[in-house]
Amino acid sequence: MSLAPYRIAQAPEPEAPEEDDAPFAAALRRRARRSQLAAAACGVVIVMAVYAGMAHGKISSASRWADAARAQEAARSAHTHAVLAKAERKANTAQKGFEDALRNAVATDALAGPARTITTSTCPVALPRETGIIRGRSAFPLVIASRTEVEDARVTSPTVALVRRDIEAAVAHDANSRSEVAAHYADALERASYRFDVVFVTDKRKDPAVTSTTSYEPGEAAGRVYVYDFGSQRIVCSGDVRATSSKELGYAYASEPDAPRALERRASLEATLFADFRWQIERSIVGASLRAL
Repeated sequence: MSLAPYRIAQAPEPEAPEEDDAPFAAALRRRARRSQLAAAACGVVIVMAVYAGMAHGKISSASRWADAARAQEAARSAHTHAVLAKAERKANTAQKGFEDALRNAVATDALAGPARTITTSTCPVALPRETGIIRGRSAFPLVIASRTEVEDARVTSPTVALVRRDIEAAVAHDANSRSEVAAHYADALERASYRFDVVFVTDKRKDPAVTSTTSYEPGEAAGRVYVYDFGSQRIVCSGDVRATSSKELGYAYASEPDAPRALERRASLEATLFADFRWQIERSIVGASLRAL
């Protein structure tokens, strides 16, 4: 058996044409060269067309993806804006109802004076127990205002104030290309429900004051509490309340020279003092005998 290589390096030379056939063979060679050149040119064109098609496909795919992303972003932003506009209208309506009911209740009490009717029914709104009031954490939506502020409609519902802060935060996120975060705010606002507000209308109020880094003047407040129910759009109960600051306070502060001003000794005492005063007011409200109206 003879072995031969699997590839021949060079094709064998063709047999030389007969002398009489030389012109015809030359013509055939020229035609063959033209055919080869035409085939090569055609191949180049085909290859270029294939590459162009592939590139066009990639560009088209990327363009379609970008268009879809922009459309999704626009739809999400439009939905967010619609929800925020609706939430703003709802907040404005809620604020108007709150203002009117509070102003009417305070005016009625002022006209009635000591002769105002007091029921024996307990308040239908269940506030947290006194043991559930934690210092530094709001136990329920509370606003403290004077009678003058109520009469001038300058008291904002604490629930409405919180909703408006969320609306402002959502608008800011959307304006700074954080539409996903804005959408989360919008979803929460869409599901938001208004329950009740507590308003402490003071007849007497003296805020606590720091007198030195180790002493202070306690605060005290007296007045009437009103509980507003958003569902019925009216004041559902009220009662008299008196509160004073704690007699003793413990607080922490930073003594380092480069410590922030808010953590310095006097600033820390002042912040602790006001937090304690509000805490005492909340404790006094839940401990008061609030009666249904």
